[in-house]
Amino acid sequence: MIEVVAGRVDGAAAAAPSTRRTGHRPAWGEVSLLTLAGLLALFLGLPVVVVVVRSLVDGSLAGAIASPAVMAGVAGSATRILLR
Repeated sequence: MIEVVAGRVDGAAAAAPSTRRTGHRPAWGEVSLLTLAGLLALFLGLPVVVVVVRSLVDGSLAGAIASPAVMAGVAGSATRILLR
């Protein structure tokens, strides 16, 4: 039986140990996995960022977006979405 007296809980719930550890140091496996994931994201994302920035600087992205093929694709997608 749990009894609440003036905001204090008495009973089995009060005796339950906390599952949260304070001062938790991550294990080596966890650190190495996070490091590997960060490096993978960096090395896969960096070339994409470089290509997009370079195309913005030299103006080729604006020319590609305004091409008839891209405009036809956007129009087709918009039509398909609106007719759902």
